[in-house]
Formats: sequence, structure tokens, C-alpha cells
Amino acid sequence: AILPKNGGGIKYIALLAEEASKREVGFERGGLLLPVPLKRICVLDCLVRLVKGGKTLYDELCEQALKEIHEAGLLMDEDFDRFSWASACGSNNSGTLKRLNFLFGLYPKQLSVSSRGNLPIHIAAHSGSIEKFALAVKIGMEHHSKEFAFLFEKNAKGERTIALAIRKKGRKRTLRIIQKYIPPSANYPILHSIYNYTPGLVDYFLWYVNSMDLRDAEGRLILHIVAKNNAILPAPVLMRLNANKQWLEEKDPVTNLYPFMLSASGKNKDLTMIYELLTSCPDVIPKCLLVGKDLEKDCE
Repeated sequence: AILPKNGGGIKYIALLAEEASKREVGFERGGLLLPVPLKRICVLDCLVRLVKGGKTLYDELCEQALKEIHEAGLLMDEDFDRFSWASACGSNNSGTLKRLNFLFGLYPKQLSVSSRGNLPIHIAAHSGSIEKFALAVKIGMEHHSKEFAFLFEKNAKGERTIALAIRKKGRKRTLRIIQKYIPPSANYPILHSIYNYTPGLVDYFLWYVNSMDLRDAEGRLILHIVAKNNAILPAPVLMRLNANKQWLEEKDPVTNLYPFMLSASGKNKDLTMIYELLTSCPDVIPKCLLVGKDLEKDCE
């Protein structure tokens, strides 16, 4: 039913599987797990992977069949791992896009499941089509917005998704996708993560400068992260910091340290930054005595 050129038999697969399952013919899940001749994969797996020259006809037919199989209760969450469907993100052919959209929308937690140290978005960024990478970002932001669709997660080789995508897909195309699904108007504290994990890419993301007013999931201001990493500040970021001097008096909720203290305790100490943070708000110095007393109490 799957092999004919026009794919006409695909639309009957769900019906046949459902009837076989009801009548307990003897095949697991109505025969969906039976091997397809010459394909070395089962019927269900073939519905996910079948590609005929990138034609969308097969994608639409297979997507509909998968939907009907799901409605019949014959599609399981564990099928993702069982058949390694996440690897389909790595194909440069976009002929499975509708199916992946359906499957990941149905089981979005699978976007957070790694295979050999790589998440689906890593696979899409490395070897998948640009459309599949866009899909991973889109669905990732719909269901994993706090993790920014895993754009800052490391792959098996230690490279973060966002850097990998820029290297493999190109800067312009990658940034266009990110800006589409993480628009500046949505007010996500993404600039915090960029400074924290990929500070070398800050210049590419200055359209998020308004997010500096936000706090991240740990309650940190952008200044706390900048000070901790002693990061280089582009002009727009520096101007925003200068316009919000009150941030200099706010303690980091994670370390309980003031910004200048964070800068002084970082790995890459920058005396110039420490000096600028202090001279910009000298009133914070007396408050440090209170911080010191708090730390002594914590040690006790």
C-alpha cells in the first residue's frame, strides 16, 4: 500500500490497522509494526520517513494517516525513541516537514530528549534543511519558551545550538528565523542568555536591547550577568546601562553580591570594569559592609 508511485494506498493504512487491531488478527498494533518489503523498516516507521523526491503529496498523505492512527490509539509516545524519529530532522529533504510538525506538536517533550548527546534541534541545525531548523525553533518556543527552544544547549561536541546554526545555516537565515519566532516585542530575556552562553554573538542580537529591563528565570538583571562575565559592552547596551544607574545598587539574587563585586570575583577580572562600576555608584560601597555581615552569618 505504501510503495505505489501515486501513494494511493497510504490513506487506507490507518483504517486497515484499526480494523485489524479491533478484530485481534494477531499482529501488534494492527500490523503497523510489520516490516515493509525491501525497506527494512516497519509500516509505521515508513509513514514517518517515506520521501519521494521531496514531493509534498506523500507528506500530506502520510501526515493524515498518522493523525488517523493517533486517533485510533495506535500511536505511542515511546515510538519516538523506538524508531529514532528525531533523526528525521537531519535530512536535508523537506518532504517530511508536515509529519514532523504533527509529531512534535503531539509530543513536544521529545524536543528535549537527546540522542547520543544531540537534541532534535541540534540535528536540524547541523544537517537538516533550513525549514526543519525553523520548525524546531517554532515548536520549541511554543512548548519550551523558558529554554528558548534549546538554542543555548550544547550538542555532543560542546557547541551551542545557536552558534552551530549560524555556522551551518548562515548568519542571516538563522537570525531571520530566531527573530520571527522570538520577536523583540514578545519581551523574552534572551539577551541574558546570549551574554551568559554566547557573548561573542551579542552584536548580532542588539534588536533585543529592550529586554535588558527584564529579569531572567533566576531573577537576574542583565547587569548581573554582564558583570559576572566581564563582558564587552556594545554601545546600545552601554547606553541602556548608563540610563539605569539604579541597577548598580541591586544585589544579584543568585550570589547576593553587588555588580562590582560580581565583576571582581569573576574568572576574567577586568579592573577597568570594576572601577567604572564603583565610580558610577559609589554609594554602594557602605552597603558592602552589610553584605559582608550577611556572608559571615551564612558561614556560621
